[in-house]
Amino acid sequence: MNNLNVSGTVILISKDHKALIIQRPENKSFGNKWLVPGGKVTIIDGLPPNKDNIKYYSVEERSISEVMEEVGIFISVDQLKYLCSLTLPNGRVVISYYSILPVNADEIKIVLNKESKDYKWIIKSEIEEYDFVAGMDDEIKEVFKRLN
Repeated sequence: MNNLNVSGTVILISKDHKALIIQRPENKSFGNKWLVPGGKVTIIDGLPPNKDNIKYYSVEERSISEVMEEVGIFISVDQLKYLCSLTLPNGRVVISYYSILPVNADEIKIVLNKESKDYKWIIKSEIEEYDFVAGMDDEIKEVFKRLN
């Protein structure tokens, strides 16, 4: 195996049924597109496994770290619910989760890092108004469907 690319995403839903979406900066990959917090979990680049290059952490733990880094929200592993997994044509595996937050959207302080230029809390009927990374809008719709 030359490369194994794994990413995790987390759709955050507030108590008042709003989904948090973030917009990528123009000069980054997926420039100006909307998505949810997440990112690379690990990349193994043809190295033979040994005690110095093996890292033990779960996709869930890394996904939670990405949420904290990208929007400043802490969630715990027991708050994550599995949504879906998919393999992209480039070989990347994306594992998606969602989490229901115990407070309303207007009570949550968002702290964006340099990987995001804007954020919105949206309701289900607003999904079509945004230019999402391919498939992200369908994942958010699926979470809203599960909540009904």
